[in-house]
Amino acid sequence: MPARCTSTFAVAAVVLLGAGVVHAAADAVPPALRACANVKNSSERLACYDRTIEHLSSDSAAAAPERSAEASFGASSMRGTEPAQKIEREELTSVSAHVTALSHDASGALVINLDNGQQWRQTSGSSSPLLEVGHEVTISRAALNSFRMSTPSGRVLKVKRVL
Repeated sequence: MPARCTSTFAVAAVVLLGAGVVHAAADAVPPALRACANVKNSSERLACYDRTIEHLSSDSAAAAPERSAEASFGASSMRGTEPAQKIEREELTSVSAHVTALSHDASGALVINLDNGQQWRQTSGSSSPLLEVGHEVTISRAALNSFRMSTPSGRVLKVKRVL
């Protein structure tokens, strides 16, 4: 095949591929939002977009599963996880779980991974908490939105939820 035919074929393939991507992206846009593009008046078109986005956002928020009380325990102490609106749910005073991993962060603080998927970082307390993988710990609420982790050895660590 001559070089010119090969390059023409390559250009045609790229154009067709690009058209497929644009078509797929257009399919991802909800029909209600696409309808707003047909509104001629700029302010009415903007109002249409705003109404549609607000409606789509409220639909997706309603469809989002609510986190369990255990999964949310301590999450308010994590940076950037404060919910936009307060959801009423059962408030736990403590959570028990088993240690799955122990490590230290860059500052040398002990980081404790639990079998419930949570990760906690020691903020103060014993420098040697006698904690091992497999131990059951209990994390309970303390004063001023802080948390305490009780270890099987009876030691108590002040902790903050990381994940």
